[in-house]
Amino acid sequence: MNRRSGAEKTWRKILISLLCVFFSVSFFAVIFACLWLSKIQAALPEQKPAAAQGDAKSPDYGKSSGGQAEKASGENLKPDFSDSEAPFGKSGVLNILLVGWEKGSDSKERKPEAIMLLSYDSSKGLIRTVAFLRELYVSVPGHGSGRLDEAFKLGGSALLAETIEKEFGLKADGRFEAELEKLAEIIDYMGGVDLSLTSEEAKALDLKSGAGRINGDKALAYSRVSGGGPDFEGTMRQRKLMNQALIRISELKAAEKLRFLEKLLPCLATDMPRQRIASLFLAVLKNGVAGIDQSRFYIPYAGAYRSVEISGTEALVPDIEKNRALLKRWLYSS
Repeated sequence: MNRRSGAEKTWRKILISLLCVFFSVSFFAVIFACLWLSKIQAALPEQKPAAAQGDAKSPDYGKSSGGQAEKASGENLKPDFSDSEAPFGKSGVLNILLVGWEKGSDSKERKPEAIMLLSYDSSKGLIRTVAFLRELYVSVPGHGSGRLDEAFKLGGSALLAETIEKEFGLKADGRFEAELEKLAEIIDYMGGVDLSLTSEEAKALDLKSGAGRINGDKALAYSRVSGGGPDFEGTMRQRKLMNQALIRISELKAAEKLRFLEKLLPCLATDMPRQRIASLFLAVLKNGVAGIDQSRFYIPYAGAYRSVEISGTEALVPDIEKNRALLKRWLYSS
């Protein structure tokens, strides 16, 4: 009896010691993450609540002229986009809006060159990306109707996120902005990215076609290759580049990832509190990343829009209901 009592006490001490070590490591991991996150630029302004439906005139969506859209059923979808106190919200999906911008002719002007959503599905450990075309003709809260890139010019990523939420029903859990010129340096720092170039792309970059690793300057030039007008292919290049960069980052060793983060963080601006980023960072590490979905997905979806000319500029008028349903299916289908 005494032996059993002594053994139980011994195991109790071991268990308490292990728990102490676990919580100590977790505590210092959070502190470490917060110190690293202090390198991020000054916070972005908070997103205002979505404006009332009547404050801006919605465009006439009409019927799509782009062909038959994929059937957008609402079956087998998560019930909503709402968040909760859990790390990844009620849906288990984390959605981050990413904006890559360049300086305009005016030193104060910022032109959004890449508008993307980075989505992490915690149930599968899967990363998905969605590209939003700048030429989307939408209702911009408080400013009437206009192209999606105008929302960023008028109110930064806060108004851009509000516009996407109002039109497509998707609320971003956070926003990150970065100047593309700085990201070219980041790509160089991690040793370039692997891309397969078509003959057209290779000619534009003065490189050989086929698979190979390119540096930051060439990667930036690759993202700018455009055929003119609404640039679906250019948007897909940006999305492909980001996916390949994520794969490249995943291949780095632990120490290399830390050095990479040290280089990346000063280039970013975000609206997310550092403690929130730290907790999400640790939650993703714990949950794991199983892979990156390489499927092509962009808004407006093929066949779910029509092209119009507004003030001499071509724009894409989306079928809101179809695009909403397809976006929800892509991010939340089981």
